[in-house]
Amino acid sequence: MSKEEIITLIKAFKTNQNRFNTITQICPWTNEAIDLCINDLNSFGIEYWLNQKPEDVILRFRETSIKLANELIEDLQSVQSSQMLLYFSLGEEVYASYDYLSEVKKALSESTLQLDIIMKYISIHSSIKDVIIKRHYKLLSHKTLIQTCQKNS
Repeated sequence: MSKEEIITLIKAFKTNQNRFNTITQICPWTNEAIDLCINDLNSFGIEYWLNQKPEDVILRFRETSIKLANELIEDLQSVQSSQMLLYFSLGEEVYASYDYLSEVKKALSESTLQLDIIMKYISIHSSIKDVIIKRHYKLLSHKTLIQTCQKNS
């Protein structure tokens, strides 16, 4: 099966008229997961993408999450340092407060979103693999049947 055919199968999750419809209704982040599947397929190739394990996907998401968390921490520390510098150099009246709690809530919300996307990605990946395996099995069965018929005739 070609990469274009696999991408077409993956994109079928975006429509409401396909056999995967029950899967797509579970998660509102289907389009994000589809885009990530297609990106990974293009980046890593068919063989890697089809043979990857759910753990591989989770590890990639984990690495991204760690990077994002570290960036958030660095940003918050930078803002905090800047605020302290302004406070000590210009005085209390210029000091502007920063809503750290909102930033932390945002980060936690995004991490929960990432878990939903991981689940959807793995669901799509598993469904596509099943379709490909079934098609391959049918093709092999058909070839075996033809070979058996040719031997018997």
